[in-house]
Amino acid sequence: MPECSKGLYVLVRRLHREVEAFVNYISPTPVEDEIRGLVVDLVSKAVTQSFPDAIIQPFGSFGTKLYLPLGCAPHSSDIQCDSHSRCIIL
Repeated sequence: MPECSKGLYVLVRRLHREVEAFVNYISPTPVEDEIRGLVVDLVSKAVTQSFPDAIIQPFGSFGTKLYLPLGCAPHSSDIQCDSHSRCIIL
């Protein structure tokens, strides 16, 4: 392998290790993931108690599991009801 290629290989391997380290850092631990899941369940139950026909769909970083460790859980909701009082929280 030419000298230039060896140097490039070393740099690529180092970058790869840094990317892996970042992914490991940004990925939630099993405990963090479980806590977020419990929070989503609690919110879903609270909403469906008031709006029994509501459809709850988590989105964003919860679905992709790409949230910062111990980060906040931003949320947004919009309630739309049809003529039969069926509500969808967006």
